[in-house]
Order: sequence, then C-alpha cells, then structure tokens
Amino acid sequence: MRLKVTIAFIIFGVMFGCKENSEKKETGGKSKDILLQEIEFTSKAKSQTPYLVATNDDLYLSWQETENDTLFSLKYSKFDGKKFTDAETITTGDNWFVNWADYPVIAENDGVMLANTLQKSATGTYTYDVMLNLKSKEGNNWSETFKLHQDTTQSEHGFVSMIPFQDKFFVTWLDGRNTVNVTEEERAMNLRGAFVDAEGHITGDTLLDDKICDCCQTTAAMTSAGPVVIYRDRSDTEVRDMNIVRYVNGTWTQPNTVHNDNWEIAGCPVNGPRADAQGDNLAVAWFASPNENSKVLVAFSKDAGETFQKPTKVDLGNPMGRVDLVLIDDKTAIVSWLEGEKILARKVSSNGMMGKVITISQTSKSRASGFPQMELFDGKLYFAWTMVDENRNSSIQLGVIKSSQF
Repeated sequence: MRLKVTIAFIIFGVMFGCKENSEKKETGGKSKDILLQEIEFTSKAKSQTPYLVATNDDLYLSWQETENDTLFSLKYSKFDGKKFTDAETITTGDNWFVNWADYPVIAENDGVMLANTLQKSATGTYTYDVMLNLKSKEGNNWSETFKLHQDTTQSEHGFVSMIPFQDKFFVTWLDGRNTVNVTEEERAMNLRGAFVDAEGHITGDTLLDDKICDCCQTTAAMTSAGPVVIYRDRSDTEVRDMNIVRYVNGTWTQPNTVHNDNWEIAGCPVNGPRADAQGDNLAVAWFASPNENSKVLVAFSKDAGETFQKPTKVDLGNPMGRVDLVLIDDKTAIVSWLEGEKILARKVSSNGMMGKVITISQTSKSRASGFPQMELFDGKLYFAWTMVDENRNSSIQLGVIKSSQF
C-alpha cells in the first residue's frame, strides 16, 4: 500500500528584511554560538512549498500562493544581496495538484528560466501532469504553459528535478503511464528524463528506469561527465534503496545502486535523496530505515557517480529524513535533515570526518512542515523551511548562516 501525501498550506510569504539573532545551539556534546540572520517573509495570501536554487550569480526562491484555496499562483523572487526583490508571478491555475512533498522547482541557464507546476488531468486524487513555463533571456514575460511528457494517460506525473545542461535544461520526473490500464503484475512507476531548450522544444525523452518507488523526490546534479539522477528504486522484493543513472557520452547508463541499505518496505516513504557535484566529485544524502533503524547517510564519489565510497551516518539517532545537501568544496558537504522537531545540519567530509551538529530551527514533525531547503550562495548557506503552530497554521521562514560557521 502506497503512503500518499496530502495538501498542506503554508501561511505568509513576501516582504523581506533582515535581523540577526545570536543563539547558543547544542551541537552534539558542546554548545556553539551561531549567528543566524533571519530573512523576513510576509504575504496577504497563503503560501507554501518554498524552493531555493542558486546559480553562479544569483539566488532564487519560488513558492505557491492562494487566497481562496481554488486559484493558485507560482511566484518567484531574486535575492539582491540584502533582501529578496518583489515577487513575480510565473503562472496561475485553478486545476493544480498542490502538495506538501511534490513541489514545483525552478532553474536558470544563462538568463533563460524554466519552472514547473502540477496540473490535474482527471478527477482522481493522483491524476496530474507536469506542466512547464519558460522565460527567455530577453523577455519580460513567462511563456504559456506546456506539457513536459508526451503520453496522454490519466496518471501520476511529478517529483521533478531540473538543472541547466549546455544551452538547455535537463529535466527528470516520476512517470505513471505504466500504472494504469495494465495488470497488477505489470504496474510500475517509471523514471524518465528529457531535455528542454530555450524555445520550449523537448528532445531526448528517455525511460531511465522502468520500476522505481512511487512518490519519493528525485534529485539531479551536473558532473564533469554529464547529468546524473539519483532516486529511490523499487525491487520486486520491495527493497527501496538509492539508485543512480548517468548521462555519459550522449547515452544513459543502466541503473546502479549507490549503497545496499536493503531497506525492505511495502510502501513509499515519501523521502527522496539530494545531491550536489563539483567536477568529478559528487555527494549524495538520503534517508533509510532498514529493520526500523532510521538513519541519514552521505556518500561521496570521486568519479562522477560511477562508484561511491562507504557512506557516513550523520544523524543523532532518531531522524525523519527530508534531507538536503550542498558541496562547499570538492571534498566537503553540508547536509541538513529533520530530527524530532528540529532542522539539523552539519559538515561532513569524504574521509568520514564530521563537524558539530547545528540546530537551524525548531519545526514540526507533521507533513505540513514540508521539506526544508538549503542552498549555498556567495559563501553563505540559505535555508527555507516551514513553521507550524498549535492551530496548524504554518509560515515560511528564511535564514542565512556563513558556511565558515559549520
């Protein structure tokens, strides 16, 4: 039985200013003073699903808003060094699938921007398509919405990752075309990938894996050899470990296991991996719970994902997952995750050495708390997360910490 996700609304959204709080955080045995610079974020509309993405020159934040729970908008803003600029609307719709775990993402490539939303294709709870919008380098407006995948099945399509690749974008997603109109034995969620150019042309639509976990996030990274995708696989015996596929010399490799956790679970844990790359160096973080032994793991590769070193366990013993990861150099990553009602983060190196655990924020165990986001920009780590109060009202929170403080 699949564990599915429900809609959770996050309140507050977009006027920004900064204030500094000096707090003493417990960091795994010793305390450490952390200077957290909070970035305020307010809006008249309900907001949810924050997503951060950094380029060489800019830091972007996207989110969804609604004022009446029926008409939604996808918005984004750019950081100007002190605050985020006024929000810009990418697209709106009254037939979206809006969800705490399957959230829209954005990407930028030499001034061209790409974003996705999820649009209902039928009345079923999980019948929805991946829709795209483009903004050209010279243009002031976003394009009309167009569909990523070419099938017309009324099935689930989502959990998108997108990254710049050459003069276009690489996009990967979970594709449910083979979960409908087939026998139970044939039913399987697929992983697919395609390239989208600056004019919206979609090429290279390829099946990357024909049976994967039904509703875990994907992640993609750009190595020196080309794009890689890491995702939760699903074997015939319900083992759901991390797999990787790589685009090498114009061809996709066969799926390969990142590490044999041997987590056997008859349902989707809704807990995907995150990855980052610098040249041949690739780092991946993920959650696993074999034999109810929950852990957050980080593994490094020195050959663009062809092989991986033994993973390092980074949590404190009772993690919920919902990980994120960025490389601060070719041998060192910062990983974040949920544990109890806290967002934690720490530094981890490819040799297994770890820094002190830092508490980023209090949060909630509920699905409404979403998936905390983390990005490295200009030597600082930016975080976006969700706070949920006793009345189940929630709000987007933003903060920044210097990477040297880890």
